[in-house]
Amino acid sequence: MPETLYEEVLEVDERVVLYRGEPGAGTPVKGCTGDLLEVQQPVDLGGLRGKLEGLLSRGIRSLAVVLMHSYT
Repeated sequence: MPETLYEEVLEVDERVVLYRGEPGAGTPVKGCTGDLLEVQQPVDLGGLRGKLEGLLSRGIRSLAVVLMHSYT
């Protein structure tokens, strides 16, 4: 078996869905496909910064970003 390429996994919670104009929906944003989207759960930037600083303090100097189901 090949050696594992990663040491840690850090998940970032954000939820983006197609905008349907329902009551209470947020302001739509346009995706690269032209679809209107609604950010249902924004990224907690303060929490993310703390997690990234933790990785940095443990000597991790590079990372990869994977966007699941991110066609738009």
